[in-house]
Amino acid sequence: MLGALALHITEVSYPTMGIPLALCALSSISFIFGYALTALACKSVRCQSQQFPSIDLDVHRLRTCTSVMLLCVCIIVVANIFIDGLPPLFGLFSFDTVTYDQYGRLKQVLFPLLICVFVNAVFEPSIWRRVGLMVFSFATLLLYVTRGNLTTALCQVLIVLSLTSAMRKRAIYILGSSFTLVALGVATVLGNARTPLGVFLEYLQIKQSYRAYPTLFLWLTAYASIPISNMAWIVHNYQAVRPTWSFTYSLLPSFWMPDNPHKLLLESCNCIIDGVHTYLSEYYLDLSYAGIVGINLLIGIVSGYIVARGVSRTFLVAALFLTCIVFMYFSDMFTELSTLINWGLQFAVLKYCFSSTQSALGQRG
Repeated sequence: MLGALALHITEVSYPTMGIPLALCALSSISFIFGYALTALACKSVRCQSQQFPSIDLDVHRLRTCTSVMLLCVCIIVVANIFIDGLPPLFGLFSFDTVTYDQYGRLKQVLFPLLICVFVNAVFEPSIWRRVGLMVFSFATLLLYVTRGNLTTALCQVLIVLSLTSAMRKRAIYILGSSFTLVALGVATVLGNARTPLGVFLEYLQIKQSYRAYPTLFLWLTAYASIPISNMAWIVHNYQAVRPTWSFTYSLLPSFWMPDNPHKLLLESCNCIIDGVHTYLSEYYLDLSYAGIVGINLLIGIVSGYIVARGVSRTFLVAALFLTCIVFMYFSDMFTELSTLINWGLQFAVLKYCFSSTQSALGQRG
């Protein structure tokens, strides 16, 4: 993010690096302190496991869970077609459709279900079932033109594979690079489909000197630099008055979500683009610097606990948490209702379909 910001690709990129570097340093120190605090606490009570768990899968139970999720997905998708017509992707083929941000109901439930089906298909022993489930869930997300959820699903699959596969590190790195290229390609295609290039250049205020660059470079650099630039402008312009709790609003269903108390401030600053401010924005707006310290301290504490406990014990839940960390430069996924539902679904699958037995130290899980 800092490297992308240094290019100053937009007309309103924050001009200096002082505030961005300070935010990075404060966040990192808070995270490391929280992680170290948990590590010391676990060491003192000896909660670190000396054995590697062997994970056993009940395929029948997994298929039952997947079938229930698919049934729920089909009900929601069909209901949305009856209510709003064809999904947004059909708009590319000159059909009369609603825009991606206005289309559909219960998307906070639908998208976690599809991500779970996509991720859990990795454990399906039948290659035809595995491919079918992954293609179905990926294609359905594609129909909704939901770029963020597609990349989230790909990231979770990569992390789950890295935690559960016996592949060598080199193979995992190659797979990770391939997943990244696929995710970037999908994000670029969907971005071009959702927003024409001319609108994208004007809306994000891309400098004239950069407009001839490849679209992939512009999408990637803009979406890496704009959040930290926006965050720096918020810190530059905002003066804390009283604590608020708007960061919890995203835990509510969309139809219950109150208005953002900081909406006027965000709309009045012409330097803020596209409403992306990293995971830090709401915590800072609500609680000032205490919010930045608090959220990073909490992330560090949870990270330390997962490592001390053993990532392989809770790999499905840990994979989602790590995905939230991967994408926190862009938004706060930690306090989203869809993430909470995703966590609940994967925790239930983990407890119902997988069982762990302790194996001797040094053996593979």
